[in-house]
Amino acid sequence: MFLNKGYAGIVSSPTIDAFFVRISHTVTESPFRAMLWAMLIFAHRGVASKGVDENSIEAIRRAVELGVDGIELDIHRSRDGLAIVTHDKDLRRIAGDNRRISELTRRDFRKIRLRKGMGIPMLDEVTASVPAPVRLDFEIKDRAALELLVRKLRTSAGLRSRSLISSFHKDVLNDAAASVPDVPRIFLMKRWPRRIGPASEWFLQNGIFAAGLPSTFWNVDRVRTLKERGVCAVAWENWPMRSTERRAKHLREIGIDIAIVNQPDTYRSTG
Repeated sequence: MFLNKGYAGIVSSPTIDAFFVRISHTVTESPFRAMLWAMLIFAHRGVASKGVDENSIEAIRRAVELGVDGIELDIHRSRDGLAIVTHDKDLRRIAGDNRRISELTRRDFRKIRLRKGMGIPMLDEVTASVPAPVRLDFEIKDRAALELLVRKLRTSAGLRSRSLISSFHKDVLNDAAASVPDVPRIFLMKRWPRRIGPASEWFLQNGIFAAGLPSTFWNVDRVRTLKERGVCAVAWENWPMRSTERRAKHLREIGIDIAIVNQPDTYRSTG
């Protein structure tokens, strides 16, 4: 049977069962795990604050220290073929610099400082800073970055076993399935499909592990619709939305499987 206790009557799928079975053996001591199969809490871009930049090594280490189930990160490709961990396609918002990530090289990134003084990390630095059993959700922002992520994942079965790949682009997820079929994939959506039937059919035909929506778009009927088809539900808080206990309680009650949140401590207090 399906292992999340959001509510009864959920159809199982091998991918979903395998994911939560692995979780049960590795994350049961996390302070975010009120019980087995409870909603998993992922830190959105690490744990940023007034003094810590999003997606920085410092934010990632804070998330690990806090004891979250996982961390969501964004991947772009640099001009010289490096996997860069940052959300935006350029540096304007995060560093006051109009240059695009795709125009820059390793030498450039060594000199760049974010708004709060931290550097922009590369994928290798991040994976080295996040020990098992903490999971990593890699959102592919730049299609060219997928090849770099796949190359990294192929070096370690252990890393693959605690990784997810997410994207708004179907072709990215299909390419990921062909390259690393053992890594679960999350299809991100900006809104609920007008016709859920065809969308669900695509999820099932392509082995999609979960569908993601902004946290304010979920309700119990939408969660149930996915779970009846063997697809998990992922909610993310838009940046820089403040986490609230009310939202945390709501997402738990309707059966969300993974919540990607900006202030994970708020979710721990409602566990």
